[in-house]
Amino acid sequence: MMIPDGFDPKPTVFTGGLERMIKIWESSRDVNDGGYGGGVLQHVTGWGTPSSHKTTSCSPFTATVIGMLFDSSGASDATTKYNPMYDGGQTPLPVDYYVLHNGFYFQVDSDVPNSAAIIAERKARFHAKGWPLCDDSADATVFFNLGYAIDSRDMRRGDLVGIDWASGHGHATFCWDVHCNDNGEVDCFSFLSANGYKAGGAYHGAGVSVSTANPEHFVVHDGGAFKKTRTLFVDSPDYIKHSKWYCLPGVRASSVNTATFHDPGPEAGNIIDKTAGGNAVARMRVVRFWGFPPPVNPHGTRLGDKGALATQLARWPLPPSYATGTGPVDG
Repeated sequence: MMIPDGFDPKPTVFTGGLERMIKIWESSRDVNDGGYGGGVLQHVTGWGTPSSHKTTSCSPFTATVIGMLFDSSGASDATTKYNPMYDGGQTPLPVDYYVLHNGFYFQVDSDVPNSAAIIAERKARFHAKGWPLCDDSADATVFFNLGYAIDSRDMRRGDLVGIDWASGHGHATFCWDVHCNDNGEVDCFSFLSANGYKAGGAYHGAGVSVSTANPEHFVVHDGGAFKKTRTLFVDSPDYIKHSKWYCLPGVRASSVNTATFHDPGPEAGNIIDKTAGGNAVARMRVVRFWGFPPPVNPHGTRLGDKGALATQLARWPLPPSYATGTGPVDG
């Protein structure tokens, strides 16, 4: 399906809010026996079928979760065949979204006949229409009007976060939790994605999980399969302690007040800034899905003129920071 010439989709609000999103994350973990690797875990019409290896990587995971969310059935399991809709819920969400989300839409593929000519035509068409070359998880989501951009200092759980590492690589993620400074600005955050890496021609890593310094506390490799040790996607002091807390670009780890994390606070070395070299966040793009409210006092200019519409379409609240505070979490 080609993106139509008069492309100007209406905003779409998915079914079920954050509660359903979390159920989808959990069900994805349940079927991700193979951990990190190529493929998808659920069947979204026109986007590919689940891998027999039960593996997935970052942007295939985030795109598939979004495909599931924008199916109006309300399902969250791994057996449903999902049919996502956009443009106010009236039009099937095409594979173009999936390919843009994964960053391949404008990449020449030597295995595809005439790939260079196809890519040149795509770029020329986008330029002629005045469309951004949005081959990125976050930018593609805004392009299809599934959500709206916000400043990273305002992000909360469930926001889509596209990360460019200082190494030059990237990562497609969802925000899991944030820590806020005394001015209420996010200074560091933890994320959820299909996490792992490729080295020596092989894939390594647990896959769907919160990024932590000690993943074995949450997912273990047992009997040839990756299995969770508990219900994963619920708040826990263990996530405060073991998560990798990534500083926003320009924030130094030394400026993050660890006394304002709830107990037990992050372990030493788990607040990551530019001194980590290639593992630091160099650039990030944050998208909030329609249906969730805009920041009350937005930072920067990313929100633009979308605040009134986001307020009008808001159906569900977003949780406050779990990590920020003093003493025990329930204190």
